[in-house]
Amino acid sequence: MPRKAAGIIFLFMSIALPCFPEQVNEVRLDSSKPSVYLAFDHLEENGSLWLRLRNNSRWAISFRTENPGTIIAPLGLKDGRTVNGLADSIDISPEYFIENITDRVLYKGHYWCTSTTSWIPPGLSAIFSFPREDLRPVGRIFVSFSYEWEGEVREPEHRVVFSEFDLSNSLKSTSP
Repeated sequence: MPRKAAGIIFLFMSIALPCFPEQVNEVRLDSSKPSVYLAFDHLEENGSLWLRLRNNSRWAISFRTENPGTIIAPLGLKDGRTVNGLADSIDISPEYFIENITDRVLYKGHYWCTSTTSWIPPGLSAIFSFPREDLRPVGRIFVSFSYEWEGEVREPEHRVVFSEFDLSNSLKSTSP
C-alpha cells in the first residue's frame, strides 16, 4: 500500500508541477540575417562602392573610426555606461582592411594611428564608401567590431566581411 500511495503522489506532483516552455533568447533582431553584417548599398558612377554596416543584434556594437561624425546621440549601454551612439544611416569613415581571399594577405586598408570608438545602437546602421577596384577579383573587406558586453577588451576579434562575390550577387539581384 505505501508503494501505491507513493506512486499516486509522484504522479500527482509530476502533473501539478508547472511546465515552462524552453525559452530561446535570440541575439538577432531579424533571425534571417547575421547579428552584424555588411550589405551592398549602392555603386556610384565614379566607382565608389557604398556598404551598409548593419547592427542586427540586441546589443550596441563598437568599432574604430576616423571621427564619429556630427550626428550622435547619448546611448545607454546595459552595463550603465553612456556613450555617443551614431544616428541611423550616418556616413562614417571606419577602420577597414582588404585582404586576398585565397592567401589572406592584407593589401589595402583605411586606418589611423589615432582613432575614435564609434557605437551603432541595436537595429541601426551606418554607411561608408571605398574604391570598388580595391576589392579586386579575389578580395574581401572587413571591419573589426566588439559587442557592448565585451567592455574595453577587444578580444576575441569579431569581423564583418563583404567580398567581390557578395557584390556580384547584390548587383545581379538589383539589376532589372
